[in-house]
Amino acid sequence: WVRHAVTYTSMPFVVATKPAVAIKQFAADAACDVAISASFPSRCADTGNVPVLIKGRSLDSSMLAVFDTIAVPCEATSSTELVCTAPPHAEGTVDLQLVKDGAVVSNKLAFRYEHSADVLQGLFYNLLRRVHHLEDMLHSSAGGA
Repeated sequence: WVRHAVTYTSMPFVVATKPAVAIKQFAADAACDVAISASFPSRCADTGNVPVLIKGRSLDSSMLAVFDTIAVPCEATSSTELVCTAPPHAEGTVDLQLVKDGAVVSNKLAFRYEHSADVLQGLFYNLLRRVHHLEDMLHSSAGGA
């Protein structure tokens, strides 16, 4: 066990809910039912503050979601879904995993942080592509009438 203080700059885990937390690393052979299979979205802007739905099994509200080194509280909507808020983080791909009672209890998923402008540009591009698709559908249905 290793103790880590609460701050957004300490390593390897930052927990905003307690002054210090003991983290025990996840063991693949541990008798643990918890698993995460997906997050929606799987990426966000580096500014964070985006709701994230984590899907998996044996999930509960006592778990913390850890984005790289930053742990955030979760709310269980069922035993297969958690909702949390992605914290701000520098650009790049980070590990997303769950912690309970100071121990990592899940596998890791990749979560991507992108520069805010890149995220907006991607959303704008997808919106334009959908508008063009709708226009094509309208034109083809109007021509066939």
